[in-house]
Amino acid sequence: DDRKRQQDRVTIFMRGFHVSSILLSTTPRLTSSVFISLPLKSSRLYRDHSPNPHIYRSVLFIGHKQKMSATNETPPVVHVKARSQENPSYPPRLQIPDYSVPWSISIQPSYNPPSFTHAAVLANDRTIKEGGWADPSDPKSISVEEWSLREKQSHEGEMKFNTTDGTPINPRGRTGLSGRGLLGKWGPNFAADPIVTRFKPGEDGDTKKTLQMVAIRRSDTGSWAIPGGMVDPGETVSQTVQREFSEEAGNLADDPQKAESFKKLTEQLFQNGTVVYEGYVDDPRNTDNSWMETSAIHFHCSDELGKMLPLHAGDDAVGVAWIDVYDEDERFHCLYASHKEMVLTAAKNLC
Repeated sequence: DDRKRQQDRVTIFMRGFHVSSILLSTTPRLTSSVFISLPLKSSRLYRDHSPNPHIYRSVLFIGHKQKMSATNETPPVVHVKARSQENPSYPPRLQIPDYSVPWSISIQPSYNPPSFTHAAVLANDRTIKEGGWADPSDPKSISVEEWSLREKQSHEGEMKFNTTDGTPINPRGRTGLSGRGLLGKWGPNFAADPIVTRFKPGEDGDTKKTLQMVAIRRSDTGSWAIPGGMVDPGETVSQTVQREFSEEAGNLADDPQKAESFKKLTEQLFQNGTVVYEGYVDDPRNTDNSWMETSAIHFHCSDELGKMLPLHAGDDAVGVAWIDVYDEDERFHCLYASHKEMVLTAAKNLC
C-alpha cells in the first residue's frame, strides 16, 4: 500500500523561508514533497490559525499541483522578537542568525551572551523582600516541588536545565541574552491575554463590518498590545483576564444605571470566552533562561456592550483604544510580541 510506505524526514532552513520538512517517499510517482511555512511576520497569509499552536497550514508542492496540508510535526517558528532590541531597558544582545537559534545546533564555545537581570527584579527577591514577586538569584535554591509545578503549568513540555549553573533553558532556543531581564521568574512566566473584540458601531447597514479590538499602549516599548497581565499566585487564568481587563480598559460607565447594565453585560461577556492560544510568546523580554507563556482568551462584545465602551483615542495619555483588526491600522500592524497572531486566530473564529 503506497500510503503506508515509509518516509524519511529531514529538517532544513532556507533564507527567507522555514522549510520545515522534506518527505522522501518510496512511492515512484511522488519522489519528494516540501512543506514550507513562511516566517511569523508573513503568517497572516499562510499560517493556519488553529487553537493548536504547533499545527501550521502549508503549501504542499507535488509536481505542478498545489494543495493545502496541515502537519503537527512542524518545528516551531524561530522566535524573532525575543532576539530583538525592542525593549530599551535591555543591553545589546548577541546577534544570532536564524539557523543558530536551536540549541541542537552546536556553536560552542563561541556562544557567550551577555547576562542581564534588571535591578527591579533583583530588588523584589521574594526570599529577601516581603511581598516580592521575583525568584531568588540562584535558581538552585528553588525547590524541586516548585519546579515541578511550573513544568506542569507550562505548555512547552519538559523543562531542561543548564548542568553548570542550574538555570532553565529557553525551549525555543537562543535569544542572545542570559539572565532574567525584566522577568521575575526563572523559566516560564505565565500571563493571561484577554482579546476583547466588537464590530465597529454605526456600520449596521454595511455588508462587511469592521472588527475592532481593545488595545493598550505599553509604557516600556510604546507598542500597542492586548491588555494582559501576569497570573498572580493562586489565581486562575479566567480571574486574571477579568482583573486585567477591568484594570487596563477601565470601567467606563459614568452613572449608576449604566454601571449596573455594564456590570451585567461584562459578566455575560466573561462567561463566554474561547481559548485561542496557549503557549510560548515571542516576547522582547525573553532571555535564554526566562520566557513568557500565555493563555489568550477571546471575548466578543455584544453590540450593546460594544457601544458602552467608548475607549480613548490612540494618542490619549491613558493609552487605551479600540483599534481596527486590519493591517492598514499601524497600531494593529505592529502589535506587541505575538499578539497579532493571537488576534487573527480569534478573528478567524468569528467568520
